[in-house]
Amino acid sequence: MRCFLYAAAGFALATPALGNSTSWVWQDNPSSVLKDPEYHAGPSGAEMDLDRAHIGPVLYGGAGVWQCANRGHIALTFDDGPSNFTANIARAFEKENMRVTFFMTGYNLGRKIDSGPWPALIRKLDKAGHQIGSHSWIHKNFGKVSAKEIEDEMRFNEKAFMKIFKKVPRYMRPPFAICPKACAEVMENLGYHIIQFNLDTLDYKHQKKGLIQKSINKIDKQMGPNGTGSYIVLNHDIHELTATSLVPAVIKFVKQRGYKAVTVGECLNDPKVNWYRDEWGGVYE
Repeated sequence: MRCFLYAAAGFALATPALGNSTSWVWQDNPSSVLKDPEYHAGPSGAEMDLDRAHIGPVLYGGAGVWQCANRGHIALTFDDGPSNFTANIARAFEKENMRVTFFMTGYNLGRKIDSGPWPALIRKLDKAGHQIGSHSWIHKNFGKVSAKEIEDEMRFNEKAFMKIFKKVPRYMRPPFAICPKACAEVMENLGYHIIQFNLDTLDYKHQKKGLIQKSINKIDKQMGPNGTGSYIVLNHDIHELTATSLVPAVIKFVKQRGYKAVTVGECLNDPKVNWYRDEWGGVYE
């Protein structure tokens, strides 16, 4: 197993071996979307010259980050959205004074995050204190594309985020959790923290009534008692049973076992001012 040193506190993190599996269930965009020029070339608008400086205590690029820096913290993360279930998921945590992190794809499941109802939702999530991260533009497998394509995937999403709330996340999760050397080098050059996870609920596999209990049982079994663990948890906010069944169960476990549910940035001791590059951090045309 590979390890890297958590920059702030010498925190050694173990990296699970994921291999190059792409067997994860994935709902692709409808064929009509493929005719949209923005699907292939990203959002319209001028290119941005962002400040890519590395600031704060969290590793940029490299092997990625796999767990929180402090015992008792649990960072619940949701990939692939936003979707029609995202707002309800956020509200469920807000009612308990908990905040989570959403890693968003730009063009997914037939929708673009910079059009329709999505910009307002993203701004609302940000205002409520949730963290927004990048999950690439169209969810390409970074183990099967060139460094140029990886960079494009990230830059396209940056343009969308800038249009939405005038800032760009420094945090990202690679699609399928696959980020080989070429990907890690791109993320380091672009100034991204690669956020992985050490607890996967496998919720995408269990989206039928009777099956979601397997995801609930998995987190129940793996979450240590009395706030003794340290977790970054993978979920997906594009699934109904995740919103209606898994999230309430997770909230219950967090409260019963004395954990503090926080954003990824908070769980890594990174001040909120470091989570994004804002519109004053680069030169824009």
